[in-house]
Amino acid sequence: MEASITFKSVAKKNKDETLLAELTFGVEKNTRFALVGPNGSGKSTILKLICGFIHKDKGSIYIKGFDADINSNQIKSIIGYMPQKSDFDQDLNIFENLSIYGQLYGMSSDDARKRIEYLAHKLNFSNYLKLHSIEIPCGVFKKLLLARALLHDPEILILDEPTTGLDPNQLVEIRNLIKFWNSLSIHEKKFGLVCGNRVKRQDSLLKKISSKLANRVRRLILDDDCNDTACALKVFLRSDYVKIQYFKNMHRFLPALFKMNGGKIYNIPVDDRLRNAGISKYSFNNRFWVGITDLIKVWILKKRRK
Repeated sequence: MEASITFKSVAKKNKDETLLAELTFGVEKNTRFALVGPNGSGKSTILKLICGFIHKDKGSIYIKGFDADINSNQIKSIIGYMPQKSDFDQDLNIFENLSIYGQLYGMSSDDARKRIEYLAHKLNFSNYLKLHSIEIPCGVFKKLLLARALLHDPEILILDEPTTGLDPNQLVEIRNLIKFWNSLSIHEKKFGLVCGNRVKRQDSLLKKISSKLANRVRRLILDDDCNDTACALKVFLRSDYVKIQYFKNMHRFLPALFKMNGGKIYNIPVDDRLRNAGISKYSFNNRFWVGITDLIKVWILKKRRK
């Protein structure tokens, strides 16, 4: 297979300390690769070398065929990097930080805004966009760092300690979803969608009833085989997702959209959690009418596909 990342006899020192010595490895295209080791073993050094933040002392590094010594700008344009710690500008709010970052990668301000709004909906941090970094809980900030890394739709995504600071139960649930996904065959993964289904709901009685009713109506009309489309935890192939025409609020109809393309829906129970910050911009009335309008659009789309 084609190699996305290649290290050949790479060495790196920090003064008299040897960080890497004659390191050789490769990462194939369209694969996930994890670096595992104790603190100080050189994991972050390798990631920073890949991203071009620091330079090697010896050896060769190739990213998507580009020589790191010669084509550093091209390499940086195709990589998204999520650091361990925040480096957001504290004088700017979250939206401004993300917008400037996107524009540094050649995005127009309008394209950056649309991409930020999309990622904010997908990762559930819309209520934090006008806050500053010092006001953001650690677990939420991990989502912001991930969103920034994904902002310019990179070909290679580098994550440095991505799960540090997240809720332990949430980590288990995410790993369970990924474990189930990995157990599927290649055929089952084609337009397959693993959906988290919230149990032990922490909402008010009105929201519990309206959500239960909405899910039943949606499933009856669209026959999407999903019990809880509003849950943010979902696993699917990016290559399948990008084939679906984007529209606002589509995240609530992903099961129907994936099933329209011949995929199968898998439901996995996850624990619901109380909102720890921010206020939802939706009330029963506006969510109801937005939901009905979107539901009709997806139903028409489904009818046309038959």
